[in-house]
Amino acid sequence: MQQEAAENAARAVDEARSAVQEAYDRESDAIRSTMDRLEDFIKQIRKFRDDLYLDQNLSPLSKYDQYMYARSKFEDVRNRAMAGDPEALEQLEQSSRDFLEYSRAYNANNVQYQQDFDLV
Repeated sequence: MQQEAAENAARAVDEARSAVQEAYDRESDAIRSTMDRLEDFIKQIRKFRDDLYLDQNLSPLSKYDQYMYARSKFEDVRNRAMAGDPEALEQLEQSSRDFLEYSRAYNANNVQYQQDFDLV
């Protein structure tokens, strides 16, 4: 009788432990999902900000500041791509084009533009 009661109690503890673990797992999955969505949202906001800074009609930046901003973005993406970041590899072409576009606009096809071109 006591052994049966002990076995029932152990089984109940195991079931409770299992239920708690399942609840923790569900909560962990929900938190992970929320974090993923927030990370995606942050990326979208950063891209939107970058697009605004580099927009020829909407940006409050001067041509020089746009050029330097595009250069900074290009260097960041290039460095991450060289480190093997797959997202940066996808962004590298557009980042390079943006940088060269603003280099041409600011440097007006002088020697600095050629140096920037060679950098890409």
